[in-house]
Amino acid sequence: MLDKNARILLVVALVVIIVGFFVINHTVLMAEEDPCRKYDTKITVSARNEKGEFIPDVSFSIYTQVADVYGNPKPDILLATAKVSPYTGKGQVTLKKSGPFALKIFHKNSAVGVFWFYNELNIICGESRELSESLSGINFILRDGEGNLKKDTKFKVYTQRQDVDGNPIREKEDLVGEFDTSSEGNAIIYVSEKTRSVDGKGVSYYMMESEIPGNSFKHWGVKVNLNKTTIVNYNFSDLIAEFINANGTRLMQKDIDLYSTDLNLKGEYILGKKLTTAKTDNNGLVLFEYPTGSYALSLQDSLKSDSPFWGINIPEQHRSRYSLKVNNTRALIEGFGAIKPVLNIYALNTDVNGFQYRGTKLTTFNFPQGGQYLDMQLKPAPYLFTIILGTKEYGNAFYADNDKFQEILIKNDKLYEVLPMQRFSMEIPPADRPGGATSNVVDKALVSRLKGYILLQVEANGEAWYVDPKTEKRYYMRNGEVAYEAMRKFGVGISTNDLQKIPIGLDDRLQEIDTDGDGLFDKLEDGLGTDRLIKDTDEDGFDDGVEIKSGYDPLAGSGKKLVYDLTFAANQKGKILLQVEAHGEAWYVNPKDGKRYYMKDGASAYEIMRFLSLGIKNSDLAKIPIGSFQ
Repeated sequence: MLDKNARILLVVALVVIIVGFFVINHTVLMAEEDPCRKYDTKITVSARNEKGEFIPDVSFSIYTQVADVYGNPKPDILLATAKVSPYTGKGQVTLKKSGPFALKIFHKNSAVGVFWFYNELNIICGESRELSESLSGINFILRDGEGNLKKDTKFKVYTQRQDVDGNPIREKEDLVGEFDTSSEGNAIIYVSEKTRSVDGKGVSYYMMESEIPGNSFKHWGVKVNLNKTTIVNYNFSDLIAEFINANGTRLMQKDIDLYSTDLNLKGEYILGKKLTTAKTDNNGLVLFEYPTGSYALSLQDSLKSDSPFWGINIPEQHRSRYSLKVNNTRALIEGFGAIKPVLNIYALNTDVNGFQYRGTKLTTFNFPQGGQYLDMQLKPAPYLFTIILGTKEYGNAFYADNDKFQEILIKNDKLYEVLPMQRFSMEIPPADRPGGATSNVVDKALVSRLKGYILLQVEANGEAWYVDPKTEKRYYMRNGEVAYEAMRKFGVGISTNDLQKIPIGLDDRLQEIDTDGDGLFDKLEDGLGTDRLIKDTDEDGFDDGVEIKSGYDPLAGSGKKLVYDLTFAANQKGKILLQVEAHGEAWYVNPKDGKRYYMKDGASAYEIMRFLSLGIKNSDLAKIPIGSFQ
C-alpha cells in the first residue's frame, strides 16, 4: 500500500499528464485550423510624387487596423517596419497574419507629418498585395537677399500650431526633421497634408526655421495640398553696407557690430542688444544676413566708443544696401614750436540755455615729434580739443559729424585760450546723418501723418512700404503678390452696408481690362456686382461707369443716387477693408481722396502700389519703424 504522500504525488502526476495531453492536442488542432501559420502574407509598398516618379527614401509601417468607438479606422498593434529600396523604389514585409491592416508612410520622422492609409489592406493570409501611394511634399528653395541660391544651408521643418491668441508656435515635438539644400540648392521633404494625429483630420501647416548666430529665419504657414508638391521660394533677407572714411578711404578689415535698437523716453533710438559682428573686406564691404527689422550698425571710433549709424532697415526677403561715410577729424596745431604737445579731448555738455561747457575728459593723444596734426575718427557728438602750455590752455570746440572731413585748428594765440568755466555756442545738427546714416529718432508726427499710405522710396529703387494704421510700422511690399497677401493680413472686416458708405475710386492710370468699355475695369465690376460684359447692367440708359462717376447706383435702375457718409469714409482712410458678408473682397481706402479701390489680386495690388503711392526720401522713411509680417 502507498502511504499518504505517495498517493498525493501520484494524483498530481496524473493531472499533469492529462492537462499536457489536452494542451498538446489543442495546439495541434489550432495549427491545423490557422492557415496563417503556414502561409506568408506579402505586402509590397512604393511611393510616388506628383510627377509619378518613385520616391526612394521613405519608410513604412504595417499595423493591425481596428475601429474606434465611432466606427472610424485606426491603427492598433505595430507588426512590421521597412524602408523602400533606393534601387527598386519598393519595400516589402512578410507577415503570418490576416488583415485588415493600416499603412503608415513617413519620410524622415515616424511620428510627425506622416501619411496614414486605411481600408486598403483587407487581405487574407497567403495573399500578396502591392500598393503604390502618391505623397504630398514641400520643395524648399532657399536664396539670399539678391536671389542667389543658398546651397548647403541647414534648416528645420516643424508642424505649426497656434497659441490661444491664434499666433503660430512650434514645440520640440513638432519637429519633422533637419534638412539642408545640398549642392543643388533645394531640399524636398514628403509630409502629409493632414494633421500629425492618426485620425487624419484637419489641415496641417508647416514652418521652416534656419538658425543664424543670435537669431533665426522663420517662415510660417506653408500649406500642403493633397498629392501635390508645394514649392516654397524663400529669400533670406540681408544687408550689404559699405564703409568709407570721409576722405574717401575704404575701411578695410574693420569690425562692424549689428545692434537691435530701443527707444528712450525722448523717442530717440538707443543701442539695444549686440546681435553679431562681421568684418569689412578689402573693399570696405560687410554682409549681414539677418531677419527683417530696424537695426543700428556700429564701429568703434578712435576713443573706443560705439559710433552708431541708425535707421538701418532690412526689408522682408530682400537685400538692402547702405553706403556709410564715417567721420574723419584732423587736429592741427600751430605756433607750438619744437615741443611735443599733448592733445586733451573732452566731452561737452549742454546747459539749460543751450550753451556747451566742458565735461568729462575722454582721452589724451601725443602728437608725433615735430608733427603738426593728428587724424582720428569720432562718433557724432560735441567735443573740446585743448593743449596746455605752461599755465595756459588753448583749444577749440566743435561738433564731429559723419560724412565730414573736419580740420580743427589749435593755435598758440590769445584767441584760442580756453578758460576753466568757459561756455561755448555751437549749432548741434539734427539727428539726420548724410551718406546713409539716418535719423535716430522716430518721428511720431510723421508716422501719424502717413498712417495707411503706401510709400515709394524715390531715392532708391522704388521699394514700396505700407504704413499700417494699427501698428504704426511700415511693411515692405516686395511685389504685387506679396502686397496683396500682406495687405489682406492687415484687413478689417466691414459689412456691405458700411462699405457702400465709402465712395468708389476710379483712376484712369490703373491698367486693367475693361471688356465692355463702360469705364469700369472687369475686376472692379466683379467687386461691385455689375456685369463685365454689359455696359448698362440695370438697363436704365446710362453706362455703368458714367453712373459711378456721377454718383448713381449702376444696379438700381434709373435715378437712384449712391448715398455716401464722408465722415465715416474719412475714418477708414488707409485701411484695408474685407467684405465679411460676401467673399472677403479686399478694398484699399486711399488716404489721399478717401475713396475705396478694389484689390482683386496681386496685379491689382501692384497697380495700386504704382499709382496710389506717395514718394518719400530715405531720411524720412527711416523715421518710421519697420515691421515684420512674421
